[in-house]
Amino acid sequence: MRIGELKELIEDLDDDMEVRYMGQPAWPFEYSIRKGVTSDELPGFKPEGSEEFDGDDDTVFYLAEGNQLAYGTSAIWD
Repeated sequence: MRIGELKELIEDLDDDMEVRYMGQPAWPFEYSIRKGVTSDELPGFKPEGSEEFDGDDDTVFYLAEGNQLAYGTSAIWD
């Protein structure tokens, strides 16, 4: 996913809406988001291996997982 695609997904949402991450499709959990950083902010780290990484721009935005909050649902991946 690119930043532009993310912006499209959230453009109509309320600015005060909470953001969570859901991981582990086989046993889903909801997590808070601790922070977001770009790879440029991570000294000595160079992102590689992503299917979407094409090498033209080596900067990637990362969301860092926060606390586990609740059980999730595998329906999010459907």
